[in-house]
Amino acid sequence: ITILFPKDRINEEKMVIDKISNGERVEHFRTQRLNKAGNLLDISVTISPIFDQHGNIIAASKIVRDITKFLEMENDLKMAYAKLERLASLDHLTQLHNRYYVENQLDLAIQKMTMRKQPMCAMIFDLDRFKQVNDTFGHNVGDEVIVIMSNILKENVREGDIAGRWGGEEFLLVCPDTHQEMA
Repeated sequence: ITILFPKDRINEEKMVIDKISNGERVEHFRTQRLNKAGNLLDISVTISPIFDQHGNIIAASKIVRDITKFLEMENDLKMAYAKLERLASLDHLTQLHNRYYVENQLDLAIQKMTMRKQPMCAMIFDLDRFKQVNDTFGHNVGDEVIVIMSNILKENVREGDIAGRWGGEEFLLVCPDTHQEMA
């Protein structure tokens, strides 16, 4: 039996046998086993007790599925979803949170402020004469100015504050649990 079972899974078979002995079905039990080459396989096991006409357990039916590829695809999907979530909440140029994300965080902070009587501050600010920068030096320089401003903002926000690009040259800073004097 130790040939099939990884060392950290050796006691699983006893648990499964105990369940079957009690007449319980083991359904889609995820575990690992070693193949002939000694490599780990992720498997899903379903075991059902088989009863005689008197209700006594006389055997068990066992279905084993190799789910290694399924788990790899599931992991890839989770990673892709996490990346998509990250991309959906970030402004591409500045790597600050985007308007959608900051707006949601602002709504949550307002709810906390209202329901729990917790203080909260929000600040919106923009870059003065930014249109002149774009018109005089071009949009690439304007983008550089926005990135520089974003980096300054990132370096100076407190832990728990939410900084984001509201749009164009406008930025929003949400400061939960913050009195106006502390902002």
